[in-house]
Amino acid sequence: MQLNSLKVTINYECLFLWLLAIIGVCIMAYILKYLSTKIFKNTFSYPDDVEMFEHHIKLKNEIIFIDKIISLQLSSLIQKTSMIFIPISTDSTSILVIKYETHENILKSNTLHMGMPANMVTIKLMDSYHEGLFFKNKKGQDMFEEFNNFHSILEIKTFEKRLRIYDQYESEKILFKYSDYVFLKDKLIMKNKKIVGNLYKISRGYKTIIFPSNNPSIFSPKLTLDISEDYDLFCYLLGSKAGINLNEITYDEES
Repeated sequence: MQLNSLKVTINYECLFLWLLAIIGVCIMAYILKYLSTKIFKNTFSYPDDVEMFEHHIKLKNEIIFIDKIISLQLSSLIQKTSMIFIPISTDSTSILVIKYETHENILKSNTLHMGMPANMVTIKLMDSYHEGLFFKNKKGQDMFEEFNNFHSILEIKTFEKRLRIYDQYESEKILFKYSDYVFLKDKLIMKNKKIVGNLYKISRGYKTIIFPSNNPSIFSPKLTLDISEDYDLFCYLLGSKAGINLNEITYDEES
């Protein structure tokens, strides 16, 4: 009886490629983990990570004093689903971005100005609000309203300080400055020292204002200004200094 010896042939080239692939996956996982800690380290969930106190808010192990907040920006993402032109469901969530004075800025100067060094945190509503043709997510709706109330409280508590940042730009010709735009007392709108529009011809979208461009093109016949940052202040400045009620401006359905 003869036994045939079993020969095992090892393909070292394939083995080497498999090892390279495993090492590559491990390195990629490490890089993604590192990037996530860097990118999302200042991102928190509401309500789990947020505690509200009279003079500060606590975000996990981070504390932000309310009197150091210099900017608030609330954005809502709304997604509507329809079938055969019939609305089926609506999903909405909110994100709040808070900018506040840095320790270095406090040490160097007490002067507030646009573009000043600032820390930034992002708070995202954990549960989206879902509403369908035959149902409503009551818990999501309550959380959505609670989150908006949280933002409203911060707006009220920080209003005066944030207003001082915008007020300092008023002059004989200037009503106020917002972002890169300067709103003049003759109702013209200026950007980079060039007139780009006027307040008599503006329309509005969701937390935006739209006005015809002075240099229109096929691709950009209109200019759109995002006013979601300090939205309450923009509405106040437009009303108190320019005499324009944003709610009375025509809504642009295409925006």
